[in-house]
Amino acid sequence: MLTDEKLLEVSTKVDNFLLEIAKENEMPALALSAVILARLMLINNEFQSTADFKKLMGVVSAAPILKNTTQPLH
Repeated sequence: MLTDEKLLEVSTKVDNFLLEIAKENEMPALALSAVILARLMLINNEFQSTADFKKLMGVVSAAPILKNTTQPLH
């Protein structure tokens, strides 16, 4: 089962990976974000989950940033 703790662990690993790529390639955040989002859109298209991906993006982008909270992340 995917727990909130596991989501936080994975998120931290992803953050570190993205920072490393940005530093190695001297990429501004906007350019890196565009590349990442485009690749995510393509992979969801390949797996025929575009509609669900768009719904999830809507929910996630509308949610406030969670800091120092005990609320579940999903």
